[in-house]
Amino acid sequence: MKKQRDIKIIPQLTRFKINKNSNALINTYLLHIYQESISRGYKFNRNKIAPEFTQSKINVTNGQIEYELDYLISKLKIRDQSRYMELLNIKKPDSNLIFIVVEGSIESWEII
Repeated sequence: MKKQRDIKIIPQLTRFKINKNSNALINTYLLHIYQESISRGYKFNRNKIAPEFTQSKINVTNGQIEYELDYLISKLKIRDQSRYMELLNIKKPDSNLIFIVVEGSIESWEII
């Protein structure tokens, strides 16, 4: 049986954990991912998202968004050349609807 990864070591979860309603924020984030996956024709199991949601939003810096896009692009260069080529042209990436993008650099919790 495959061992599940401990989510405590994923630095990006810090953006949720520092908020008092972190579970609802994560669920809402995943709900937006689910909705996007449907529009792209992907399969994403909606039943794995707990039914606790929020209208709250959290700040994310434009530097962090750009860093995560660059990281994704570097992975796609190896895994998916066509998607890699598509993303190379993105100048200002969209973010998940739960985020408010603010001016700033890469977050201090990010592992570089």
